[in-house]
Amino acid sequence: DSLNYQTSIWCFNKYLSIYKSVEVGFDEKGKSMEYYLSLSYYFQEIFEQNASQNALILTKQFLNKSLEINPNSAMANKNMAVLYYNIGVNIIKKMDYDVDLEQLYVLQEEASKLFKQAEPFMSKAYQLSPKDKTIVEGMQGIYYQLNDTEKSNEFKKKLEALNAQ
Repeated sequence: DSLNYQTSIWCFNKYLSIYKSVEVGFDEKGKSMEYYLSLSYYFQEIFEQNASQNALILTKQFLNKSLEINPNSAMANKNMAVLYYNIGVNIIKKMDYDVDLEQLYVLQEEASKLFKQAEPFMSKAYQLSPKDKTIVEGMQGIYYQLNDTEKSNEFKKKLEALNAQ
């Protein structure tokens, strides 16, 4: 659970130490990636439900741990990009129609910064898995939000081609 996750980490580390000593060829990196991605999913759900800043910090922490284990994980890169992208989209969704221009500018800058943070992670995921439709769609969405119509349309066409297959 979100309060006792340290116990889960302790248990997982025990699991790793036992299996490494018992099973020849045990895939510690693979199991660790799976575990830390699961933790990041869990805390991302909490963050998306109630905007808990602690859950956001933990989501980033566990995604970063996944990327430390394997910087070439398409899944971990995609998930980090999606996290930043969704935070940016939530900022845009929360803008009221009657927001004053100065505040509008600040919110747009904040959202744009998050989309820019998402871009290198999604680009890396795309390099690693160019036929993953969700990644191509993510690239299209990021460039759309960054007002890069040319790149957005390029990925829109790539997505259409993938969907036609």
